[in-house]
Amino acid sequence: MRTDQIQKIYEAYSQDVMNVVFFYSSSKEDAEDAMIDVFTELIEKEPKNLDNIKSYLLKSAMRKAIDIDRKNARAAHDNLFDEGISSDSEEGQRKLDVSIVRELPSRLKGPLVLFYVNDMSIKEISDSLSISESAVKMRLKRAKELLRRRLQNEKP
Repeated sequence: MRTDQIQKIYEAYSQDVMNVVFFYSSSKEDAEDAMIDVFTELIEKEPKNLDNIKSYLLKSAMRKAIDIDRKNARAAHDNLFDEGISSDSEEGQRKLDVSIVRELPSRLKGPLVLFYVNDMSIKEISDSLSISESAVKMRLKRAKELLRRRLQNEKP
């Protein structure tokens, strides 16, 4: 793969990759590391078909994000009381809402992030995750229902 191709791909999709990974982790550094890993993997594997490069990159980003999510879950389990978020402030409420999304199961969180954060269509998500369009729609529906229930339980 030529340097100019890699540069164009990086400029076009690096922010999408960052968004996916950042939504899974609460750390910009983790997201940047994962983004570097995704593009390094692209260079090393040199896929022959660049038609679906966005799907390839986002699928790779999802795998890295899930790995980071698992690592963070283990760390959080080891130290349950590290994070103290005050829901009194507007910033605290925003973080609390994002944390609820981050607590969703990976199979529901992935389509939700791709749909709402990366503005991907159902078809694009289906291609990226290698699942049917109806499965994407069902996972989005279940994720929204679960979020709605969790947010209703959060209200005083």
